[in-house]
Amino acid sequence: MLFLAGLLGMMALGSVVVVSTSNSDDDVEEDFDDAQVDDGAEEGSGTSTSVFDQLGIFPSDFDDGSEGGSQTADGTVENPGSEAGSDTGSEDGGDNGDYETATGEPITIIDRLGEVDYGTDGDDSLTGTDYDDVLSGGAGNDYADGGADADLLDGQDGDDTLIGGEGNDTLLGQDGADFLYGGMGDDDLTGYMDDDQIDGGDGNDTLNGSVGNDTLDGGSGDDVVIGGSGDDVLNGGLGADNIAGMDGDDVLSGVVRDENGVDIDGYDYLNGGFDNDTIGIGNGDIASGGEGADTFVLGDWITVDAAQLMDYDQAEDQIVIVFDDSTGSEDPELEIRQSADDPDTTEIVVDGTVLATLPTEDAPDLENVVLVGESVAAELAAA
Repeated sequence: MLFLAGLLGMMALGSVVVVSTSNSDDDVEEDFDDAQVDDGAEEGSGTSTSVFDQLGIFPSDFDDGSEGGSQTADGTVENPGSEAGSDTGSEDGGDNGDYETATGEPITIIDRLGEVDYGTDGDDSLTGTDYDDVLSGGAGNDYADGGADADLLDGQDGDDTLIGGEGNDTLLGQDGADFLYGGMGDDDLTGYMDDDQIDGGDGNDTLNGSVGNDTLDGGSGDDVVIGGSGDDVLNGGLGADNIAGMDGDDVLSGVVRDENGVDIDGYDYLNGGFDNDTIGIGNGDIASGGEGADTFVLGDWITVDAAQLMDYDQAEDQIVIVFDDSTGSEDPELEIRQSADDPDTTEIVVDGTVLATLPTEDAPDLENVVLVGESVAAELAAA
């Protein structure tokens, strides 16, 4: 029963899968058209709390060094000597905070801030600039693209799509089932409520699903992937990743296979956390199931460095080994033996290749290790 339940979650391990880890923003937008809104979406109007106050990006006594230039709580921008304007969803630099560069080029503080834009109660489409932008969706199912540089995107309510683009971005899904894509750069992405899809893209990213049954993919780079509460699916992608399931029955994968079926991922650390987790383990990975009845999945994709199983418990955990059965050959030869170099270490060996090691005191009996062909695993995954 443990074996069946575990394999049902391991869809990526059922057959040889070539994983793409460098999606362009265009590809992401095409895949999530349903979450986008018309570019001509109406911008907000009326009074609202300043986005600076909402997001806390400046202290309340922030002073840009110029005279005058106050912003009231209802979104009205006032500058002495100029006509006051109404803030309807975005801020313009105006003449407040003017400076000159060493070459005499005039700039304003808003040039360095980029776009500050927040949506309405409807479905909004917000687009950033090449500078550091702040985009806040408000209510509704919003689409926000930060563009280049280090952006802050906040989905607020609704099922939102947030695209970080280039730069080290911060994406906050908040309420609703959101899709977050970091793009290039070292990004920080948090889903918060509901069932979110989070993709770090390129760079060394930090992903946190928080509440809900989330699907997280670190992409390329050395990522930190945290499930939070709920039954999450966590994939580290390429790179040396740190993957933690936390609460819930989670599926963790540290395996990325090439066209020959070999794991080409970096050395990952996988921790299931609480409850009953399924952990796909690759070359050189370190796996800890944590509490609960966990399933450790090894396979013939491990060809270079054996994985390490840190807390296998024979009383409640299961070890599954997937092998290539495409030629219709017999089951591979399984051996569980003490290491010749260290009697305190036991090796799990398949056809002469050491797939994993674990403390000898935790070594499994042969009947607690299940061999399964890839074709069978694929059928179970699709069931």
